[in-house]
Amino acid sequence: MIDEVSQIIRDVVKESLLPHFQKLEAGEIATKSGPTDFVTVADMEAEKMLSARLKDLVPGSVVIGEEVAFQNPDVYDALSYPDTTIWVVDPLDGTKNFIKGKDVFGVIVSMVKNGETIAGWINIPLHDDLLIAGEKGSGAWCKGQKLTIPPAPADLSDMKGTLSIELPDLEEKIKNKLWWGSAAFSYSMLLMGVVDFGIYHTIPLQPWDHAAGVFLHKEAGGYGALLDGTPYRPVPVDGALILTPDEDTWQTMAKSLHSYMS
Repeated sequence: MIDEVSQIIRDVVKESLLPHFQKLEAGEIATKSGPTDFVTVADMEAEKMLSARLKDLVPGSVVIGEEVAFQNPDVYDALSYPDTTIWVVDPLDGTKNFIKGKDVFGVIVSMVKNGETIAGWINIPLHDDLLIAGEKGSGAWCKGQKLTIPPAPADLSDMKGTLSIELPDLEEKIKNKLWWGSAAFSYSMLLMGVVDFGIYHTIPLQPWDHAAGVFLHKEAGGYGALLDGTPYRPVPVDGALILTPDEDTWQTMAKSLHSYMS
């Protein structure tokens, strides 16, 4: 399954995304919920192709894609279907970067069943075709190498982290904060050990942005939970999501956030 979905993602990138990269015309860009929430012809074509291929791969499965969900929120109901394979897809994560011609964008796919993520894929095509994938219990893998989240630095001030731009600034002691405008890229940097922690805060946290990344981080030995300590589930949820190398570091990070989030 890992290899089959990985190939589907690469095919979608080649056939639906890259032909539009740095070639978008004004009429191929639109907005959704607001003036900075963009969608392009590339998003739409990629989601359509992903959906068709994934449903063919697992007959009877259901796809929840970012663009379809915006048009019809009822598709979220599928997340509660029992014993059904649900594909949650973000066909183009980092649309603003894509529009600007920046190579920091990716494709995210997760497989959900009975309310649990059981497999995940993140592809950053223009960064040496970086593709991280894994199934439940088998770990997170990239180019034949099993990934392991590195231990956290002893001092919080030495940690580097990726934060969504909507999160208020942290305490002064947490200085090394990065954001690339793409959850796919952010999670990839977390999984590759470029950054030590990830903090995400949007209303809501959408499963196509986070289900695969949280799953793969856990498979690589990391620790993650919502700010209130509850485990992340692949459904839309309000609040802050924190991912760290271990539970002790998570507790320290959560304490640093509470004054901002309460």
